[in-house]
Amino acid sequence: MTIPIAMGHVRQCVASAGYAVVRQCGFTDGVTVDEARVRRLLAPLGRLSERDGGVAVWPVRPVTGRPGATFSVRSGAALLHTDAAYRAHPEDLVALLCVRPASDGGVSELLHHQDARVALSPEIAAELGQPQWTWQPPDEFGGSATESLAVLAPDRVRWRRDNLVAAAALLPVADAWQAHLQAASGLRRVTLGTDDLLVFSNHRVLHGRTAFTDPGRFLLRVRLWGGPELPGEDA
Repeated sequence: MTIPIAMGHVRQCVASAGYAVVRQCGFTDGVTVDEARVRRLLAPLGRLSERDGGVAVWPVRPVTGRPGATFSVRSGAALLHTDAAYRAHPEDLVALLCVRPASDGGVSELLHHQDARVALSPEIAAELGQPQWTWQPPDEFGGSATESLAVLAPDRVRWRRDNLVAAAALLPVADAWQAHLQAASGLRRVTLGTDDLLVFSNHRVLHGRTAFTDPGRFLLRVRLWGGPELPGEDA
C-alpha cells in the first residue's frame, strides 16, 4: 500500500497489514543522503536502535564477497528472515530506505507470519513452536548465541537460516521450513525506487530480497523500538 507521509497512518498500516510503503520521502536525491531527515522521518514510529553495529542508520550495500557475511554487506539473494533473530528481544520495526535500487533485482520480499503458516505441516509447526532454536550473531555484530527460543509463537515469528545453530536432528526441519517460506502463496514483492521507504513489523513479517549483482545498490536500514510498552533492548 502506498500512502502519504503521515507516520500515524504508517503505524496504523503496519498494525493492520504488517507493512507500509511511503514514496518520495525527501531524504535522498540518489547520490547524497540527508541523515537528519531520515531520523526526523522515522522518529514518530519509535526509538532508533544502535544495538548492532553501533549506528542507527545502517548502510545496506555490497562491500564484500565473503559468503558468510551478513545480508546487508553483500550482494545476492536474502532468504526470508526476521532481523536480530539472534537477540533475545529483537527490535519491533524495521525500516528500509532506498537510495539507489539495483538495476538487476534486489526486490524486497515480505511474508506475514499468518500467511507463512498456511499449509504448514503440523509436525513442522510443532517443532518450530518448541524453545529449541538458537542463533549466533553475525561476525559484524558480535556477541554470544541466543538462549533456546521458539520460531513460532501465536502472534509472532523469529527466523534466520544462515546463522542458525541447531542440533543435527533439527536441520531437516529448518530446511523444510525455509523451503515452505520461499514457496508461500502469500509472498509479496515490493519494488523500491530512489527516495522510497518500506517499514514493517519485525515480529509479524519475514523479509528478504531477490538476487542482484549491481554494486551500486544502496539502501539504509533502521531498526526501531516501537514504544515504551514493548520490550526494550537486551545486551
